Amino acid sequence: MKGKVFILTVLIGASIFFHGCWNMMDLEKKTFIMMMGIDALPEGQQDKIKVTLTMPVPRQLVGAEGGGGPRPETPQQILQSTGNTVYGTIRQITNRLSRQLYFEHMTAIVIGEEAAKGGLDRFLDVFQRNKDFLRMAKLYICEGKAEDVLKMETEMEPLVVTYINQIVHFNSSRSLRAINYSIGKVITELHETNGNSLVMRIRPEKKEAVVAGSAVIKNWKLVGWLSDRETRGILWMLKEINRISVETSIELQTPQKGLVVLDLVNFTNKTKAKIQDGMPVFYINMRGEARIVEKEERIIKKEENLERYEKPIEQAITKEINNALQKVQDEYRVDVVNFGEHLRKYHPDYWETVKEKWDLMFPHVKVVLNVDVKIRRQGIFK
Repeated sequence: MKGKVFILTVLIGASIFFHGCWNMMDLEKKTFIMMMGIDALPEGQQDKIKVTLTMPVPRQLVGAEGGGGPRPETPQQILQSTGNTVYGTIRQITNRLSRQLYFEHMTAIVIGEEAAKGGLDRFLDVFQRNKDFLRMAKLYICEGKAEDVLKMETEMEPLVVTYINQIVHFNSSRSLRAINYSIGKVITELHETNGNSLVMRIRPEKKEAVVAGSAVIKNWKLVGWLSDRETRGILWMLKEINRISVETSIELQTPQKGLVVLDLVNFTNKTKAKIQDGMPVFYINMRGEARIVEKEERIIKKEENLERYEKPIEQAITKEINNALQKVQDEYRVDVVNFGEHLRKYHPDYWETVKEKWDLMFPHVKVVLNVDVKIRRQGIFK
C-alpha cells in the first residue's frame, strides 16, 4: 500500500513540475526574421515608411553554406509592406503570412538615409520597448535605401546578414574602419547625450557591401558622414582601440621616403579635463607598443635604431585624431567624443552650469594631445 502511495505521489509531483512549455510553438509554424530594413517614403504618400524583412529559406541553404559555391535559388525571401509605424507595418506583413514572425534571431537593422535624416527616435522606440527584439543586433545607417542592402545577392555568403556581420566582426579585430555598435548601445548613448551618437555606415553595391566610416547623428537626426580614417580618429579618443595595424611614411636610408607597417598593441588612453577661464581643456595622453611587420627597404638590419620609426607613427596617429576632431567640432558641431559625459562624471558642479549650452561650447573646446609609441619588436629574421 505504501508503495502505491509513493508512486502516486511521484506521478502527481511530476505532473506539476514537469508540465512542459505552456507557450511552445512548433518550428514549422514560425518565420525566422534575420534582418530588417526601414526606409522613408516620398512626401505625399499616405504611408510614411517601408519595412523590409529577410527570412531564410532552409531548403535552399542546404549545401549552400561555405561561401563561393553555386546556389540553385535565392536562399532568402524578402517580405515588405508600408505603413506609418514600424510595429504597425510589421503587423501588416504578419496578416499576409500563415506563420508567426519570430525576431529573436534578427541580428542586423538597417535604416535608410532619408529615414535617418527625418529622425531616429521614431524608429528606435519599438526596439527598446519590445522584448522580442535583440538589443545586441547591429545597427547600420545606409547611404541610399535600406532595402537595397537587404536585396543584395552576395557571392561570399548565402545570407546577406551573415555576410555583413562577418565584415564588421573582422573589421573590429583588424582595421577598425567602422564603429561596431549594437542597437542597444546606440539607444543608450542617444538618451544620455540628448540624441548624439555615431552609427555604422553601410553602402550597398551590386555584389558586395562597403561597411566603413560612420553616420553622424545630432539631435536624433543624420547630419553627415565620417570617413573610415575619421571614424578611427574618433575611436582612438573613445578608448575603443587596443590593437591595430597602421601604415605610415618614413625617411629610409635612401633619399626617398618609404612605407612602414606597424602592429600597435596595448594602447591606453588617459583623459583629464581642467577648467581654465571658464572653459574646459582636455588633456589626452595615449601610450602603446608596436612591432614592425613590413617596410619598404631593401637592406634588412637585425639591429637598428628603432626610434626613427616611432615619431612618424606618433605623428600619423595625432593627425588622424586631429582631423576627426576638427570635423565634428567645426563642421558638425556635435559632441560624439563624450567630452560632456566626462565633465558630468568628474566635474559635476561645473557640468550643471554648462550642460544647457554645451552644444554651443563644444566647438570651442581645446584639446591637448600627446601620443607616445615604443617599438619593442621588429619581427623575425632568419
